[in-house]
Amino acid sequence: MRIITILGLLLVLISVAFMVVSVYLMADNRILASLLSLAIGLITLSGGLNILRTYRGCRD
Repeated sequence: MRIITILGLLLVLISVAFMVVSVYLMADNRILASLLSLAIGLITLSGGLNILRTYRGCRD
């Protein structure tokens, strides 16, 4: 189960990276690319948090 936790945390970190790229693209006036990067970041964050929540639910 430790690998599942690492996978969830890795997805959360990847989502933060996508959101940072989104802010950079927004500052560079690339709005469409920024929105795409933000959407990918939010989907990845949702997946990572869902994995972590499911793992905590199974452990109780």
